[in-house]
Amino acid sequence: MLYRTPTARAYHGLHHVQACLDELDRVRDEFASRVDVDAAEWALWLHDCVYIAGAKDNEERSADVSTRMLRQIGASDDVIARTLSMIMATKHTGEPLDDASALVADVDMSILGALPEMYRAYAAAIREEFSFVDDERYRAGRGAFLRGLLARQRIYHTDVFVRRFESKARANLTAEIARLG
Repeated sequence: MLYRTPTARAYHGLHHVQACLDELDRVRDEFASRVDVDAAEWALWLHDCVYIAGAKDNEERSADVSTRMLRQIGASDDVIARTLSMIMATKHTGEPLDDASALVADVDMSILGALPEMYRAYAAAIREEFSFVDDERYRAGRGAFLRGLLARQRIYHTDVFVRRFESKARANLTAEIARLG
């Protein structure tokens, strides 16, 4: 079992959900014709409802919570399946995604393209969530994750997010790798 600190949600808390919802609102009109934006909003509300730093099944567990809630309110199997797909997209595996899942994944990762000072605050909050990991192991794991993102042809899946955030995200990731040493 992972050791949980009082700051277990230094980043993955309600402020992150609010930032995701704000970002979705900024792009809602651009996606409304091809994506069920209301289902995407639901997915963003619940994508990190289960979060334990270092756990490999946070998304599956969050998707399970979403599925149970949607069943309770009588959502269709189609809506449940689409929402499950959107939440699972926040694993950020780099696999091709449908439009709605791509939107949710990109919104979740929009912080990567934030202003440098905002990005540094995000990176510090992630480190705080992993405070139970020693510095050497953290630098190795975080560095591998960041280098994996940089190795992708595109960090973001949708053209909208590529235009808005790709170059800034690459600069932020590169700077964080340099800080990690």
